[in-house]
Parts: sequence; C-alpha cells; structure tokens
Amino acid sequence: MNLKVIIRLLYGKHPRHTILAWNWLFTRSLIRWVKRYARPSSGAPRVALDYGCGKLPYYPWIAPRVDVYYALDFPDQLRRLPDAANVRRVPLAPDGGIPPGVPQATLLLSFQVLMEVDNPQRYLDRLAAHAAPGATLLLTTPWGMPAAGDNDRCRLSPYHVAELLRRAGFELAAYRPAGYLFTGAALSLNLLLVCKNRYDLRTSAVTFSPGKALIFAPIVAIGNALAVALDALIPLRRAPANYLIVARKAAAETLSQ
Repeated sequence: MNLKVIIRLLYGKHPRHTILAWNWLFTRSLIRWVKRYARPSSGAPRVALDYGCGKLPYYPWIAPRVDVYYALDFPDQLRRLPDAANVRRVPLAPDGGIPPGVPQATLLLSFQVLMEVDNPQRYLDRLAAHAAPGATLLLTTPWGMPAAGDNDRCRLSPYHVAELLRRAGFELAAYRPAGYLFTGAALSLNLLLVCKNRYDLRTSAVTFSPGKALIFAPIVAIGNALAVALDALIPLRRAPANYLIVARKAAAETLSQ
C-alpha cells in the first residue's frame, strides 16, 4: 500500500484528524467553533465569503447554513478545489484584492490566513468592505506555534487582531483559544517531527515527510494527549496557541449615527 495512503488512514481526512495527526489539537477545536459560531446574520440571500479558502476544509458544516458560498483564493489554488454545490469560485487579483462583482456577505470566514498576508489591516478592510451590516466574521490565526503555511509572515496577538478589527469597523463578539502554552509546544514539536528538517530563507514553504509522519505518529499522539491534560490543569491563558475571534459588522443604524 502506498505510504501516503497509510498516512491518510492513520491521520484521517483533513480536518477530521485523529489524535495521531500533528494538527489534531487545532482542527478539533475549529470544527467545534464552526458548528457553534458559523451562523450568517439575517438576510436574504445568506451569503458566505471565504477569503483565502484553501481547499474548503470546513465547507461541509457551513454549506447547509448558507444559500451561496463564495470561495476566494488565487487561481492556482481554486483549480485544486473539489466540486461542491452552491460554491462560486472567485480568483483574487495578484495583490490579493477582491474583484468587482462579489456581493456583500452575511457570513465571512478567515481561517489561518492572517499570518500569510503582507498587510493585515488592508486584508481586514477588504473583508469589512464586503460585509453586510450585522454580518458575522469568524477569524482564526496562530500565535504560540509555527504555522505550516507557505507565507508565514507575522504573528499577531489576540489583542492586536482585536484592534485591527475595530479599525476595520467590526465589533467583537467572542474570543476562544485553541489550547494554551502546552498545546503550542506540542504543535511545534509535532511539526519538527513530521517535517523535513531544514530552513530555507529563499522560501517559507513547509515540506512534510510521509516517512517521519508514520514513524513518529505514536509520539505525536502521546504529546497531543499530554497537551490537552496539561492545558486543562495549568491553563496559561495569556499564551494561546491558536485562537478564534468572532466579530460583527456594525448594523446599518449604528453606521448612520
């Protein structure tokens, strides 16, 4: 059997990971968050806008709650998207700008994107410009762990992201951490165990090693379990590994004041 197939069976299909997977500590939290918070504000139609959609990993939980789902990403990424009902693929401009014709949304999604953009404030301003009055925004980003993205440019504290959102015209509604110091340490160790051990300043791409992922799966599982237990016993709340912020665009009557 192909090694990558074995890894898929052990890890589970993203984001429904098993405890053997390096990112299980985060994806298990994000699935819970999506189920709880991904509810569009009232309006017709119910429009979701996923700015930096990747491969639509959380689409199955969101699709039943919206009428149309706008998947925004660069053209190369959109070509790899699976076929899905009510999804409209929108290629971003080379600078990440949203092209004309995309309507205002009642639900906006930004999952693990903020650390990859050149200008976080400009990115959030673009989200705000496409948010209907009262729209709900779900935003996640890492802080206390290395990210596995291709353009890991910045690490923003929850406080700073909250300030950027306020400047963009959003009102904060909820904040949830996905684990604390021990989760961040476990995720960092997991990445070291399953990635090829190199750092190339010419590229920020992260290369996974299927062989290492298979060999170190038991150690990853033990580390994941210990992180959950230690964060529950010693919750160092000022050191979130990843976190979710739920924000809402000011309602029309508020904007008019």
